[in-house]
Amino acid sequence: MIVVLLAAGKGKRTGKVGEKKQKSSFLLEQNLSVLNKYFDKIFIIVGHRKKDIINMVAKSKKVKEKITIIEQKELLGNANAISLTEGYIKEPFIVANGDILLKKDYFDKLLKCNPPALAVSAVNDPWNYGVVTLKNGYVSNIIEKPAKGKEGKEGKEYGNLIISGIYYFTPDIFEAIAKTQLNEKRKEYDLTDSMLLLLKQRKIEIALIEKPKHIITEKDIIKILKKCAA
Repeated sequence: MIVVLLAAGKGKRTGKVGEKKQKSSFLLEQNLSVLNKYFDKIFIIVGHRKKDIINMVAKSKKVKEKITIIEQKELLGNANAISLTEGYIKEPFIVANGDILLKKDYFDKLLKCNPPALAVSAVNDPWNYGVVTLKNGYVSNIIEKPAKGKEGKEGKEYGNLIISGIYYFTPDIFEAIAKTQLNEKRKEYDLTDSMLLLLKQRKIEIALIEKPKHIITEKDIIKILKKCAA
């Protein structure tokens, strides 16, 4: 089984702490410990402050033989980052954001799905995230940060579910990424747009998980490090 860990991005709100280290590196040791239990091959996409990740991998005795590091030379978004693995992957695979604290439970649930699938979490403020709406138990739409009260609903299934940052894809996602248009505002290729294209061809399942701890701000880094040390 293959996993792609996305660790290229630059934390825009991580303050002085985030300037000193790539934000995913704060969680890398814990995340690799979890990934090592499930996956035979681990691809790590690096970019901003890539040496922070590379140096940590070099010191990892138990996992480094499984790891292939790929550089995203231009930070063009998560869809572009995933596309860099196309020549290596010919089977279903997992993608996980490197700036979330991964847990065994998340993979236990997601791997029970038939790919394509994604992990979702129920929250009280879905308008701050990418909202997933459902129909008959499958993804029907993905709405990026909708206006409050406009999250959308279909039938009896309401839009309080958000993308959690862990995905289960087949190689079909590469074709969808190739058709994805550049988001002119952010100058990135958005994975959400790729999944919407994929949704036109395939049903996408969901796995409901608790909302993962996520590094967005400097305070998030401090809280997560305290939790890991506890």
